[in-house]
Amino acid sequence: MLYQKLLVGERPYFVRVGGHGKFCEHRHPDLELSYCMEGEYSLRIGDATYLMRKGDFAVVGSMAVHAYDGRGSENVALNLEVGPAFLGEFFEAFA
Repeated sequence: MLYQKLLVGERPYFVRVGGHGKFCEHRHPDLELSYCMEGEYSLRIGDATYLMRKGDFAVVGSMAVHAYDGRGSENVALNLEVGPAFLGEFFEAFA
């Protein structure tokens, strides 16, 4: 399992728009938002697996183990990771 460090510094968030292939099990302190814009992909959070289809939105909690599987289909997703530098005093309420 991969561990990503907390987002700190000049960029209080990370945004990615593109195809979702396979991304191994990982976790990080930041909250992760995933929005399926086209196609479909699987998102596993802990022991639950969700089939994300166009229009679906998921929130991955702080330190939740999660993984992606693009299921071999064409897809486009918007992923946003935000940490305390972005949410400030409200981070703990969301985390």
